[in-house]
Amino acid sequence: MGKILCTVLVGFLFPLCVYSQTLNTSYNLPRSGDKLMKCQITTIQPNKGGNQQVWNFTDIKLQDANYELKYEAQGNDTIIATEHRTMYYYQKSGDSLFCIGYENPTTFIIYQKPELLLAFPISQGHTVYDYFEGKGNYCNYLDIHLRGKTTITADASGKLILPDGDTIQNVLRTYTHKYIHQQMQPQKKNQIIRHA
Repeated sequence: MGKILCTVLVGFLFPLCVYSQTLNTSYNLPRSGDKLMKCQITTIQPNKGGNQQVWNFTDIKLQDANYELKYEAQGNDTIIATEHRTMYYYQKSGDSLFCIGYENPTTFIIYQKPELLLAFPISQGHTVYDYFEGKGNYCNYLDIHLRGKTTITADASGKLILPDGDTIQNVLRTYTHKYIHQQMQPQKKNQIIRHA
């Protein structure tokens, strides 16, 4: 049975429950059967970075938008993350986790240069970045070409107090900034891109 983790989304603030204040593949790589229960909250100020921070979410009101992100293995080296009728294809390569493509009922994207999701290990004060590029289609009508840069920063550590009062120690805060340039244009006649 997969380990259940809680992630609270706060704009670009993504506190992660971790074993120590370093993310590593033993404890933080998604595994088949893992589930994240997500909910939306009102945006709050992320406060400063640094050590021994306290993120107190006891007064935050949870909205009724709870949803689940679940992970399932596909073969030996790919894991599928399913969320809101979208399937994201993840692959570990070396010390990094990448998104190699995604699809839903309207959009299909495959990356020629995969998108960096996380590099291991990452500790407070570290920043990693990488470029990505992908192609696909929208509704089998428009070609999509996207490229960009992802920057991941671990800038703070401390403890997280959840709305129900539960306290999680040794939390490392990471955030992801993604710059995307996307072009869409009508497909040429008789051209069909099939979903993999």
